[in-house]
Amino acid sequence: MTSRGAAEAPAETPAADGSHASASETVAHPARAATGTAARDYSARGWRVLPLHGILRGRCTCRRPCGPSAGKHPIADAVPRGVHDATTDLDILARCWSRWPAANIGIATGQGSGLLVVDIDPRSGGDETFARLERQLGALPETPRVSTGGDGVHYYFRWPAGEMRSTFGRGIDVKHTGGYVVAPPSRHASGRVYAWCAEAAPDEVALAELPNPWLAAVRRPAVAVATTAPDRVCHVPVADRVRRARAYVAQMPPAIAGNGGHAALWAVAVVVVRGFSLDPQDALPILVDYSARCLPPWSERDVAHKIEDAMQRSTAPDGWLLGRGSELSHGS
Repeated sequence: MTSRGAAEAPAETPAADGSHASASETVAHPARAATGTAARDYSARGWRVLPLHGILRGRCTCRRPCGPSAGKHPIADAVPRGVHDATTDLDILARCWSRWPAANIGIATGQGSGLLVVDIDPRSGGDETFARLERQLGALPETPRVSTGGDGVHYYFRWPAGEMRSTFGRGIDVKHTGGYVVAPPSRHASGRVYAWCAEAAPDEVALAELPNPWLAAVRRPAVAVATTAPDRVCHVPVADRVRRARAYVAQMPPAIAGNGGHAALWAVAVVVVRGFSLDPQDALPILVDYSARCLPPWSERDVAHKIEDAMQRSTAPDGWLLGRGSELSHGS
């Protein structure tokens, strides 16, 4: 299976072998009639949906300089908590698309929707990484597949249990819990639309399971992530630390490009992984939600890198925001 699918526009799209597929090969899926209709179709499948800013006259409807996130970030008035407000409630979705008829569609990934999505971006080297992975791990099975407006491909898979990394390598992201993908027939900033690939719409092919070799390659290790204080034992439950970290981060200012954005994101990462002593897998959803408030929002890959950087380079004491006394102790 190649990583590229037939796109709805323009008329021809390069395939992985250098040939071109005509637009007539793209499935004429009824959900393309309008994003509101498609959103309701996806919710009927149990996929949790959220409205994203759309593209009108070549610009993101947020009317801000959001760069590569144009047409991809949540409408804050509709979903204040970003992807965590994604829903299958038809009444809520009807109200959203009545108010924002040009909204693009986001589909939340992870256990709530029963979805894991492999996102291949050829502009970042995804095709080369994909070819190498297929040689090493075997071909991916037939499964619903989307051709994005930016020449990428989304492979939809049935959700597996367990913790996942956020990438397979250069140019290939893994969308899981706390993430989302832009879905057909949303419009890309390029002017093209997201489209189900030929014979790969969800009503034509069932969700496949990610093959075991691929799954093993993206699983997080079961062991705890080492920190600069590996013998530290925190007696505050993880769920409580996550709750407190979310509340704290909600009060922190957004990271704005050109105005100390990198430093702001770094500060939030340090607060979460050091101040509240959270491992990367627990920190990532908090930082992803924070990123939705930033201008422009950061990619999940960038957020994950910032978390890693904070874990490795920050000299802040572990758990300093958890309070004094018996909450933190050190193992013998």
